[in-house]
Amino acid sequence: MKKFTDSELLVLLKENNSRAFTEIYHRYWEKLFTVAGNKLHPPFPAQELVQDFFLDIWKRRANLTLSDQIDRYLATALKHKIINIRHKKTIEQRYLVYAKQKDFQSYYSMESYLQFEELKERLKKLVKKLPENS
Repeated sequence: MKKFTDSELLVLLKENNSRAFTEIYHRYWEKLFTVAGNKLHPPFPAQELVQDFFLDIWKRRANLTLSDQIDRYLATALKHKIINIRHKKTIEQRYLVYAKQKDFQSYYSMESYLQFEELKERLKKLVKKLPENS
């Protein structure tokens, strides 16, 4: 049973009422976690995301400018956080592919260099063994 409407909770939240925050948390945490869990895999990042999300709301409570529809705000804000996380993961994956290619290339360049040096040494030894030209 709800004690307060979303509008009342927002007013109380701006007044630093921790019970209002707790009520918002309990009212929306599971729904937001479910959405995040469906969009992010594995679920651990989703749980951490939702926790950080609520922490951010608590930190910014005095400056929040929300309408009476807190559920829409939460859904939209979470959507943007998920998009940012996915974007970050994409960039990280691209970097890992790039780094692996660079490591692979530098490994073979070093190997080629060492082979060339070895070949030069062998050629020097063979040239020394050749008879003098008269």
